[in-house]
Amino acid sequence: SKKYDVVLVNPCYLTQAPYILRYLSTRSVYYCCEPKREFYEKVPRISNRFTYLVTLPFRLPLKVIDRTNARAATRVITCSHYAQEKLEKAYGISASINYLGVDTSLFRPANRKKENMVVTVGEFSLLKGHDFIIRSLALISEKERPELVIIGPGGIERDYLADLAGSLSVTITFLQNISDSDLVTFYNRAKAFVYAPLGEPFGLVLLEAAACGLPVVAVAEGGVKEILSVGHFGVSVARNEAAFSGAVRFAFSHPYTKEKINKQYTDIKKKWSWEKSVRELSKHL
Repeated sequence: SKKYDVVLVNPCYLTQAPYILRYLSTRSVYYCCEPKREFYEKVPRISNRFTYLVTLPFRLPLKVIDRTNARAATRVITCSHYAQEKLEKAYGISASINYLGVDTSLFRPANRKKENMVVTVGEFSLLKGHDFIIRSLALISEKERPELVIIGPGGIERDYLADLAGSLSVTITFLQNISDSDLVTFYNRAKAFVYAPLGEPFGLVLLEAAACGLPVVAVAEGGVKEILSVGHFGVSVARNEAAFSGAVRFAFSHPYTKEKINKQYTDIKKKWSWEKSVRELSKHL
């Protein structure tokens, strides 16, 4: 009723694409990084597997709701070429790309002593590849093996991951819902950022860690591959535990110089800023 020019719509927790898209007479831009993944791929899980599979048929109407709502948007934008392909396959739509950005005034290098620790960020689930990272670190000799810190919003596989780490003598710490300033502190304390999600549409935390001057060791899949192709922030490998652990050892034995850290920060500030992202979003609007 207020005659807005356009409505910017984000995903809904329950239906992914929100119902409001169906009913808007005002033009809309829907920012969608991925479809509801449980309906388009096999989601790995250990905990509550039986309940999840039994209830899946009752959730199938959400697949139709999500697809119908998404197709009602005037324009859909997404965060990577990888996500663009996933949306076209799931919804039959052509989405435009609007890369995300990093707040480099917050995520930046700090003069902190490095500890024998690696950090990863993401929900405590198998989709984030934390189990792969644990098994990879277990291949490093106990004398050199770093502590793994997993930072995320929680998740059903925390106990499984803790048990797996214990069985392989990998020291692990879970940190849940910490502040951005604390996250920056951990980035600056760690020797490397490790990242191995399955089918990640973008991987914003990788950029945040790199902006803090961390070398990145990542599995080159999904949107992560696109990020790493633009900048040289560390090492990308195939999903192979021996290769991943070797890349971690290489990062530890070749620490970044101050010049390398500053150059990495400057490159990210130039190529992956929120200002640049917002300019592109404005064009879509």
